[in-house]
Amino acid sequence: MLIGPNKSGKSSFLDALQFICHAITLGDIAKPLDDRGGFASVFWRGKQFTKLRESDFIEFEMSGEVEREGSSPFGFAYGLSFSGDLSGRVFIKQEVLSATVDDTRRELIRIENGAGVARRLDGTQLFANPGSRTKPALSYDIPGWEAGIVKQFVVGWHFFNFIPQLAKTMSNTSAAVGSLDIHGSNLSSWLHTLQSNFPDEFQRIAKVAADAFPEIESLGTLVTQAGTTFLTLREKDLQSAVPIFQASDGELKFLMLVSLLYSPFGVGFICIEEPENHLHPRLLSMLVELANQRRQELQGRASQVIVATHSPYLVDLLDPEDIVLVYKQGGETVCGRPSSADELRKLLRETETTLGRLWFSGSLGQV
Repeated sequence: MLIGPNKSGKSSFLDALQFICHAITLGDIAKPLDDRGGFASVFWRGKQFTKLRESDFIEFEMSGEVEREGSSPFGFAYGLSFSGDLSGRVFIKQEVLSATVDDTRRELIRIENGAGVARRLDGTQLFANPGSRTKPALSYDIPGWEAGIVKQFVVGWHFFNFIPQLAKTMSNTSAAVGSLDIHGSNLSSWLHTLQSNFPDEFQRIAKVAADAFPEIESLGTLVTQAGTTFLTLREKDLQSAVPIFQASDGELKFLMLVSLLYSPFGVGFICIEEPENHLHPRLLSMLVELANQRRQELQGRASQVIVATHSPYLVDLLDPEDIVLVYKQGGETVCGRPSSADELRKLLRETETTLGRLWFSGSLGQV
């Protein structure tokens, strides 16, 4: 969980991850850069910055572990750096992907200034000197290439910044959808997909909603003659169902988050901006409890989740190891862990305070 003041860089951190996801998904670094104002706009401008130089570049590095069907998982390390100029031209400077299997590290990609090779895990060369300077080698689709497992992991990342009002006002198709969109505006389509094709998951969501909001008797989706659909909520003491456009923002935000927990589609990595918005603190506690239960249920198939929050109450519900402090230092965004988790637990026991109160008081660091 990312915690820190406004303008500390929490959203920028998530956007950097989203950039990598889009670049690999599209097979192009230029389009996601253009969407953010171009290279010159994205490039960090500290006090020493005077003008953009040819030697300036942006670099991403990440590492993790991915599952292989029928085989043991392997660790990976991926790096991508690229340069650009004021005219808008961009090009990949370096791209490296290595895989570690049984403590043995092998390079699957090494490209520098447009020249290099891509290999299989057994060392077989696949291609050399890719033709495009803006297309990451990781984005290529080559049957049987182990790098494809890393690609599928990255392109499967999901990012959410839910806006309940959009779910009320946007027209939703009755055609099946594979996920909520970034703002949750297709909530009706998503729940209709679950109700039609995954009734068990839909009923779990409906039961949780009834537990959270005792006045709710049932959830459902209606399909119009125009081929659209909308969510309805049947409540006690009301003669007719409540359509989505009359539902409360908190109800819809809660349904969005719960539907992620019980999605039948496996997602390896999820980022969520400020899940606490529109929600009563009691619902936050319920969501964390449900998330912990779901993680135990899914075991190794559970998603990794990064959340950015301003809620001390939500911080109270987590362990010290879950917290990442985000703050500005000399104009740069810095991410770090709180001091020793054991010391924090001892402090929490002895003072009868909470993690959220410690953060709010500034005792966790420069936050």
